[in-house]
Amino acid sequence: MTISTAAVVQPVDPADDDVATMTLAELRARRRRLLDEAPRVAHWRRLAQARLDLAVADALSGDVWAPTSHGDASSWRTLVLGEVDVGSEDVAVRLRRLDEAGRSLRAYDAEVRQQLAASTQELVRRYHAEPSACLAAVPRDA
Repeated sequence: MTISTAAVVQPVDPADDDVATMTLAELRARRRRLLDEAPRVAHWRRLAQARLDLAVADALSGDVWAPTSHGDASSWRTLVLGEVDVGSEDVAVRLRRLDEAGRSLRAYDAEVRQQLAASTQELVRRYHAEPSACLAAVPRDA
């Protein structure tokens, strides 16, 4: 398994970043997508960093993979690094690839958080200007 930045899909089109022109329903939907995406991208960012940390430790010492009752060291290495034969790839290339994936995920994480803050700020601005607008989000009994 390889960390691929191509698999990262943005939940919001960057062209739609003018939150001031969105309807209230569009703004709420955008914010919901961002709220759903933020923990997901943070999780992937942490996984990428963990894989990089383990790859660096493995490259420096070679014995970070202690056998456990659940499998031997090579199976854990394969599970975490996602490569059957980690020795077949140049260490520098592997570390660079993992670092690039981490950088891409950190940038995407920052973008999601920035977009979420902008969406939230716009909602607060609109609710402050017209408090009754928040009632549109409350379900009505049929």
